Amino acid sequence: MRGDEIKKLRLKITTVAAFTLITVQLFVTGCASKSGKLPTYMHPEHLYLNAKSYKQIYVELDIVEGASLPTGFTDTLYRFLNAHCHKPGGIKIIQGKPIPISKFEGFPKRCAPLLCINGPGQMNQGVAYIHILCYDSDKGHWDERKHEPYAIIEGSHISIDLGYVGGGFENYILQHELGHILGLCKNTTHGDGAHCNNHGCLMEPSPTLLNQTKWVAGHIPKAELCSSCLRDLNLERNKKVDTVYFQGPFLVREQNSYAIAMLGGACRIFIPKETLKNFKWDKLLSGIQKTIMPGLKVSGGKWDEEGVIWLVARGPDSKLIQAALNDAAQSDPDPYIRNNATKELRKIK
Repeated sequence: MRGDEIKKLRLKITTVAAFTLITVQLFVTGCASKSGKLPTYMHPEHLYLNAKSYKQIYVELDIVEGASLPTGFTDTLYRFLNAHCHKPGGIKIIQGKPIPISKFEGFPKRCAPLLCINGPGQMNQGVAYIHILCYDSDKGHWDERKHEPYAIIEGSHISIDLGYVGGGFENYILQHELGHILGLCKNTTHGDGAHCNNHGCLMEPSPTLLNQTKWVAGHIPKAELCSSCLRDLNLERNKKVDTVYFQGPFLVREQNSYAIAMLGGACRIFIPKETLKNFKWDKLLSGIQKTIMPGLKVSGGKWDEEGVIWLVARGPDSKLIQAALNDAAQSDPDPYIRNNATKELRKIK
């Protein structure tokens, strides 16, 4: 069911029979959010939960012009992260000025975050980073995608369509997606690896029939985590990973001879490990936004079939790059990386 249809149905409730019918229809549609959960070899949630990894979480909140944040949205964001993440430096939320929709003209929604990510900046390096982009399909923001999920999470990025359902339900969606950011539902003992099976939990694939009934009547359900999800957070909080870390807005994963840097979920940068020590991350971000993205706009789009931009950081030693690409092509746990590394090797040969 599309967001605009849900709104119309809410206005047509006049009898108990109609009320029951609508709640059943909402229930069977299932969860409309799409969570691009990272595979088990990446655990960025430890960077958010563990106080030893980073002492602060830096949240960059961007809003497309015309969209309006619902009441309590920023407070909800702060409270959820503050409640579940042990960060002595606190949670810092930076909300920028509204971004003109014209800036995103010609770009797929998945690539849109790349145009507006600023990162924590030089004064706030060494922090765990989250980027959130809010838009409104009712205001013409990617309105042809009404059939798509109302929230998408990829890596350390969340996109939320504020026009999809309305009525304050966005705050519930926000907390559900933040739960994914914190690694919830990877534990398959009480879920399917994506959502929780426990009745009434915030991380269920769809809110309970009772909660949906209340929502249609104008009462937003409470966003409560079940005891199993809370236990998972406590267990994961004590774990630490050394091969995954943040460099500004980049989520970096190191392997034997190379690293993969993610930006906004829609960009993968391949970097030979030997060059990481002196790598200029600020210049990389600037280069992506000033060179790659305008080129995409003029050319009509050069992102690959996955909707991802793939870049290889070149260096002075071509043999070093070739060896690193060969390593990735042979053994990287991500098939996307293996395939692209193989293609790069063919170009070299």
